[in-house]
Formats: sequence, C-alpha cells, structure tokens
Amino acid sequence: MRILFLDCEEWEAKKIREYAEKYNLKVEINYSDLASYKGDVSDVQILSIFINSKVNKEQLKRMPSLKLIVTRSTGFDHIDLDACKKRNIHVCNIPDYGSNTVAEFTFLLILALVRRFRRIETTIEHVS
Repeated sequence: MRILFLDCEEWEAKKIREYAEKYNLKVEINYSDLASYKGDVSDVQILSIFINSKVNKEQLKRMPSLKLIVTRSTGFDHIDLDACKKRNIHVCNIPDYGSNTVAEFTFLLILALVRRFRRIETTIEHVS
C-alpha cells in the first residue's frame, strides 16, 4: 500500500516518518501541493493533503488506485466530493480541529480591546 503525504511542514514529515518506520508503511512525503507534484501517483491508494492541494477530476484521473483521501484540515472544499463519490473514494477530514483554541483566542482579543492592552504595552515600552 502506497501512502502519499503532500503539502507537509517539516515537523509533520518528521512524525510521519517515525510512524511509517514503526508500522512498516510505504510512505512518501513531499512539500508541494498536488497540482505541482510531478511524481508518479498511479499506485497511490491513500492520499493525505492540506488545503493547498486541490483535488479535482483531472487530479483523480492521475490516481486510478486511490481509495482514501485524508485532508489535514476542517474544511474540504478543495476536494471534488462528487467526483470522489463516483469513484467510490472515501474522504475524511478533521471536523473539530482547534475550535477551543479559536474561541480562547477570540476572548483574548475581546479582552485586549476592552482593557486597551496595546496602549498599556506601548506605554510600558516608553517608560523602560
């Protein structure tokens, strides 16, 4: 089974390599998006992508063995779901990624506005 990871950060690639070795997986990691990737993808069965990799009918034609697409994002609008459904390709995403973090950051920004943290920070810089 060939698994292709695209649009990876270096820290992701490091972890992926660790798991691939541990579970004896045939994994290829590339830092480009799917449209820019020029390698042979005809035997790829699992494709892991991020939001920069657009998966449309033309891209799917390059991967006749594809069975699963995993996007490492909450959104999946970069994937042609109708084309995947016609080919019986399963698509998975991360539906609840970072929701608590986003909410916490929003409240931090609200507090910063209400308490004028930026003005205080600027004042402290001038004093010291």
